[in-house]
Amino acid sequence: MNIEIRKRPEARDFADRFDLIVDGIAEIEDSSYAVVDQVRAALEGATWPIGEIHEVADAIRIAHSKPPFKPTICSCQNDQASCKRQPGHLLPGQMKTILAAIGASMAEAGRWFWNSPGMLLGNSETGKTFRIRTITPRFENGRCVFYEPILGRCSIHAVAPFGCRYFDVHMKNKEAQRRARWGVRQILDDHGSYAREREALPEATHYQPNKY
Repeated sequence: MNIEIRKRPEARDFADRFDLIVDGIAEIEDSSYAVVDQVRAALEGATWPIGEIHEVADAIRIAHSKPPFKPTICSCQNDQASCKRQPGHLLPGQMKTILAAIGASMAEAGRWFWNSPGMLLGNSETGKTFRIRTITPRFENGRCVFYEPILGRCSIHAVAPFGCRYFDVHMKNKEAQRRARWGVRQILDDHGSYAREREALPEATHYQPNKY
């Protein structure tokens, strides 16, 4: 769901404008307190009276951008081989979620993630290709930093990156492309917070993406 937030010129002051924005979102989302809390936090931490409009819009969009398909299980060795080749990419908002899950702060993000060259996309009409740079987990000692080799599993599977949790080697090419297109749209629709987080990370020194 995309929600556009505009300035409310009729609002008398910051508090009034703030309540108008939050009330409007609550009505749209049927009083979804989780969304209102995220918006409130974004606004309270902002420099401008109504916050950075794009940042607030991103917070709302991310909160309601759950993938429209089921996650995969990754129960076989072939699936787990991807953990030893190329970690999957994150969508906007996922880095903060993963860091919170492992008890790390944004200041420590560079220890766990890096700035990847990204997905190679092509335009079937023009034949031109281009890349969309992404955030991925770091790759160290021949595996994703979140892969537990002794146990043979992902240590953050419940909050794993979109590029891991929603793909597997058994998936048909058409379905993988459908999911990939949806993920690309989430990144393209982001207003800049994803790019800023990515640019603050170390450059990837390993990149060997899956082919679909």
